[in-house]
Amino acid sequence: MTKSKAATADKKFFTNQLEHNRKELIDEAHAVAVALCEIQGQVTSTEVLKLLRHFPEAERLLEEADPRFMGAVLNPSRGFREVGREKTGSHGREVRVWELDEE
Repeated sequence: MTKSKAATADKKFFTNQLEHNRKELIDEAHAVAVALCEIQGQVTSTEVLKLLRHFPEAERLLEEADPRFMGAVLNPSRGFREVGREKTGSHGREVRVWELDEE
């Protein structure tokens, strides 16, 4: 197996494990991301996390989660496509901008 295939396999395994272990949080974040896309057309992980913090149950789950779980939420396999990047992350870091994939 080549290095790139191994890395892809490792990433897929990690994403599957994350989806299993954090299913409730990922499902909540996905619903928020879809709603935001329907309202404003696009969404970033920063916007989803900000809105999730307004829900007490999600806040509890967020305290225990690494923010990288958003990779399992805003993902082509869950109906999103990347359309760009913005410097809206912490410390002005770039984050991906996503839209719902209509295909």
